[in-house]
Amino acid sequence: MLVSVNTLSSFLALAGFTSAAFYKRETSSISLYAYGGTLGGLNVFYADSLAYVGFVSPVGASVTSNITVNEDASDDTVAWTITANSTDASSIDGMELYIIPTNGSFAQVGFVSSTNASSLPTGAVTTGFSWFGKNAAYDDPSGALNLFYWAEPVTETDGLWRLMWNQAGTPTNGSVPITLKSTAPLPATPDTNTVAELLL
Repeated sequence: MLVSVNTLSSFLALAGFTSAAFYKRETSSISLYAYGGTLGGLNVFYADSLAYVGFVSPVGASVTSNITVNEDASDDTVAWTITANSTDASSIDGMELYIIPTNGSFAQVGFVSSTNASSLPTGAVTTGFSWFGKNAAYDDPSGALNLFYWAEPVTETDGLWRLMWNQAGTPTNGSVPITLKSTAPLPATPDTNTVAELLL
């Protein structure tokens, strides 16, 4: 189900919350994990200037890397930049996350060099990112926090999804709504029988 802070603001106001409480966090470097549908906390990663979710690389990608996101959610006018987790992909360090939040858009999330803003797709933004608790959100010009991240399966590659921004909220090509969190998934805990077998 899509979640927008617009639909919760009245309730939270009654509970004594302010909008600042949604996203006031210290500056930090984090990983992003996708939750929703069958995605139980898979990593968001970089591949040729686009954002993907999963554990395999897109076919034909020339540069791929797990990433750390550098964010300052106390100031949503500051772009979220990335740092490669691999020295082989250090050329992507400092690139900025972008989404395309125009009316009706369904577009892949991507990354752009801060020195080459002219290469941004039409309608894309690199600022306005914030938090709703531990969920990554976009603070639009009206002041609403939107969580319109979706995952679209890459049909030719099992275990791989494109990270999309779905302003329209309409399912497309098997896509599902997800949330992006800063919380890593818990490691699987073997049941009692499995542990017993391992001890034999």
